[in-house]
Amino acid sequence: MWALHTSVANRPSWHLGGRLRDAVYWAQELAWNPRLTLGDVASREGLAPATIRSYMRQARRELFGTISDSAIYKRDRRWKDHKRPDTCAEDGCENPPAPKIVREDGLKAGQWPKYCREHGTPTARRARHERRAST
Repeated sequence: MWALHTSVANRPSWHLGGRLRDAVYWAQELAWNPRLTLGDVASREGLAPATIRSYMRQARRELFGTISDSAIYKRDRRWKDHKRPDTCAEDGCENPPAPKIVREDGLKAGQWPKYCREHGTPTARRARHERRAST
């Protein structure tokens, strides 16, 4: 279900308005609890099941656009395969990599950095290149 993969959405779920944010929560509840029904959520919230379904549909569209459930799952798998490395890629360095750059619109840009702040500088990159070229 799409609600379990909001970490790979086109935009963060906290960007959604009140009822749409609630709809993501409701969808996550339904995904985690197979005994819970849409009718249960609707009666608890005091809304019609069709209204709950409509909010969830709109929240999914806001987060993921028009891609299918399988495309959302594949995006999540791809994201997990490219998770953040634990240490700097420089030989002998145990520092964690630099934090990922976040764009102004709140989305993460590019891939995870491989090097720490010290070894991710242009000077360090040039030194690595020169070492590789000399061997």
